[in-house]
Amino acid sequence: MLEQSRAQPLVMGIALHPYLVGQPYRLRHLRRALQQVAGARERGAAWVTTPGAICDHVAALAAAQPEAFA
Repeated sequence: MLEQSRAQPLVMGIALHPYLVGQPYRLRHLRRALQQVAGARERGAAWVTTPGAICDHVAALAAAQPEAFA
C-alpha cells in the first residue's frame, strides 16, 4: 500500500475485534504489524488519524481548490 500511495491517496482501516486479536498467541503478530505502521508514521510515510480529521483535511483541500472537487 505504501508503494501504491505514492500515485494516489489511500485509506486503510484497521478493525481490531476482541474475538480475533484478543487471543494471547496473536499478540506478537499484532504488535509486529502495529510497529510497522508506527515506523511508517515516524518516517512520514503514513498518517495515523481519525475519520473526522480526514474529513476536515478533504474539506480544506476542497475549499482551497474548488475546481478539483467539482
